[in-house]
Amino acid sequence: TLKGKLHVLFYVDPDHSETNEHVAKALKKAAFSRAKVASVAVVNMDATWLPNFAIKSKLKSKQKKYPDVLYVMDKEKVLVKRWRLKDDNSDVVLFDAQGKVLFVHNGKLPAAAVKRLLSLIRTHM
Repeated sequence: TLKGKLHVLFYVDPDHSETNEHVAKALKKAAFSRAKVASVAVVNMDATWLPNFAIKSKLKSKQKKYPDVLYVMDKEKVLVKRWRLKDDNSDVVLFDAQGKVLFVHNGKLPAAAVKRLLSLIRTHM
């Protein structure tokens, strides 16, 4: 279903929710057209000891900060099992408009990887 526009997907363990905050800020600052680029944050709910109500509360504040992001809760580590994303981590994946993976990074993105991600988005818009 990630077709029709570029999608940046963040797969996040709530215990590592700030790991790639700098990437989210860079995307917001770049101000890409929402008609061409979308962001999805999938929360790995099964990767933390935090209770669901605490995570939901944190998500509400994130939604205020990043209102254009679609937030999804993964309660059974589906993306770890099916997509082989890293568990207990913060992963970033870029999909082109046809759903093809253009970029994957596990863990904190260094500055060079953030530049590469932004460049790939510009190239594929």
